[in-house]
Amino acid sequence: MQRDLKILFLDKLTLFIIFLNFSIELFVSGLIFARMVSGFDYFLFIAPGANLMTALVVAFQAGRELFVERALRDLSAYHVTLPVPRRLYVAARIAAGVAKAVIASTPGTLVVIFLYPNLTVFTFLGVYLVLVLFSLAGVAFSIMTAVVSRRTEVFITLRSTIQLYLSFLSTVFYPLEFFPPVLVPFVLANPKTWAVQTFREIVQGNWPVQELLLLSATSLFLAIMAGIIYVRATKM
Repeated sequence: MQRDLKILFLDKLTLFIIFLNFSIELFVSGLIFARMVSGFDYFLFIAPGANLMTALVVAFQAGRELFVERALRDLSAYHVTLPVPRRLYVAARIAAGVAKAVIASTPGTLVVIFLYPNLTVFTFLGVYLVLVLFSLAGVAFSIMTAVVSRRTEVFITLRSTIQLYLSFLSTVFYPLEFFPPVLVPFVLANPKTWAVQTFREIVQGNWPVQELLLLSATSLFLAIMAGIIYVRATKM
C-alpha cells in the first residue's frame, strides 16, 4: 500500500489531469446539458455521477498495474519472496486501489459537496462511505479483469466493456424512469446506480438505508470474489 500511494503522489501531473477531466465533465458538459433539460436541475443531478466517474477511472488503474505485472513483466518470482501471506498481499492490493481512488477523487468530491446547502459532518461521512464502497467495487472489477486476461487486447476489451456498462447502464446520466423496461434490470444490478443514488440522497440530507445496504453488499461480494480469483489464479 505504501508503494502504491507513494507512486500516486509522485505523479502530480496525473492527479491534476484527473481533476481537470472531472471539471470539464461537470462544468462544461453538465452546464450545457442542463440548458437542454427542463423539469429538474440536471447540473446537480449529474454532479455526483461525474465524481464517481473519476473514482472509477482511478480504481481501474489497480487492474492495469496488476495486468502489467503479470502479463508483461512477469514479476511472479518477486511476489513469492514477499514475507506476507498470499491473502494479506491480495487484500493489501485491493485496499491500495481503493485508497488511491478515494484520494484522487477527493478534490471533485469536495466540489460536489459544496454545491449543496446545509452541509453537516454526516454529509461528509456519508459521501466518503459511498466513495469507498464504490471504489471497492471498481477495484474488484478491474482486478478480476486483469487476472482472467492473458493478452493485452482481451484486457482492454473487457475493461472497456465493464466501464461502459457501469457508466451508461446506470442512473449517472439519466433517471431510472427514462430507461426502456427491458434495460431496467441491468440498471438496477449496476453498483454504480446504487452508488450515485445514495450519493444524491446523502448530499440532500437523507440517508437511504436500503440503497446503502445494497451497495455495501454488492461491493463486498465483488471484493471477495476478486480476492478469491486473484489468490487462485496468480502464482506467487
